[in-house]
Amino acid sequence: MPGMCLVWRGHFLGTPWVICFTALSVIVLSALALSPLPGGATRLDDHLRRWYRSNLHDRLVARRPLLYAYAIVALLGVIVFVIWVLPITLTRYPTVGDAADRHMAIAATRTSVVAALAVTGAAGGLVYTARTYRVTREGHITDRYTRAVEQLGSEAAAIRLGGIYALEGLMRDSASDQPTIVEVLASFVRQRAPLPVVPTDVRAMRGAGRTSDDASGSPGDSRPAEDVQAALVVLCRRPSLNGDRPLNLSSTCLTWTNLANANLTRANLANANLTGADLTNANLIGATLTGATLTKARLDQARIIGANLRNSNLTQAGFDKANVSDTYLNGANLAGASLVDADLHRATLRRADLTDADLTGVNLASANISRANLTRADLTNANLADVNLDTQILPT
Repeated sequence: MPGMCLVWRGHFLGTPWVICFTALSVIVLSALALSPLPGGATRLDDHLRRWYRSNLHDRLVARRPLLYAYAIVALLGVIVFVIWVLPITLTRYPTVGDAADRHMAIAATRTSVVAALAVTGAAGGLVYTARTYRVTREGHITDRYTRAVEQLGSEAAAIRLGGIYALEGLMRDSASDQPTIVEVLASFVRQRAPLPVVPTDVRAMRGAGRTSDDASGSPGDSRPAEDVQAALVVLCRRPSLNGDRPLNLSSTCLTWTNLANANLTRANLANANLTGADLTNANLIGATLTGATLTKARLDQARIIGANLRNSNLTQAGFDKANVSDTYLNGANLAGASLVDADLHRATLRRADLTDADLTGVNLASANISRANLTRADLTNANLADVNLDTQILPT
């Protein structure tokens, strides 16, 4: 029956393939010509005219059932080609003379192709499942973040606390969102604990020496609000990440806060009031504390390497066994401070006030203390190797 057969690249395809190919062509062309459109157009010319006239989105929406039909037909065609035609093509060369052997070769090839197709489908399913899970998870995290941020603005302290700890949970679950959450919590602290505004007349009196710091309205003995303390704890125990941005807590009132073991690497605490704060064993490497107030603060065993404490108020602060090497303390007030066994090698203390400071066993090797005030300072067993002692006031 040569009239009922099809030759494809020299390979003989029988009558069933001719029938399938013809039927498929008729279905596709009929669906294209007769697919219903909004407005009742059914002729092919109307179909094409409206196709170009409508926008892409409307076309896709209007033809969604048709597109699904096309996709199903195309998928069926691919499956038939891969399962039936491809094995025959792959086993065409070399020519197998015996019909039984050729049939077995085709069957074996078809089995292999079906297995490969199944593996590919399974892999695609896994990829789709993973993508769906990721999208769902990101949506869930976004919802949690939105609810937590809304809680921060609540009037109830308990709800604000819930929002703070919810954000901490998000930091653990999504490291990529940690920088954003850190910024949000730092902003929360800055808004909830700003430095009090000092009236102009009080500032003038304090500058003239006619008033004390307590008279300026600074809450030197006040404890931090519970939500502020909680936000600080969450911020200071966050995991360290590469490229993590430093905290910005500048110009905040953090008096008597508990920041022991805090991670404040490269934190910006310029002009902050940390009176009485507990910074024992804190990490302040590279931190900025210019103009900060740390009166009576505890910094024992803290790491303050390479920090900037220019013009800071450190009166009666405790630095016992702290590492303050390579730190800038120019113009700092360390009157009455305790620096027993502290490491200040290569530190810069030009014009610093060390009156009555306890420097027992301190390491000042290669430090610059030129023009510093060391009146009544205790330098027992201090290491003063290569110290710059230019015109400072020596202890009496």
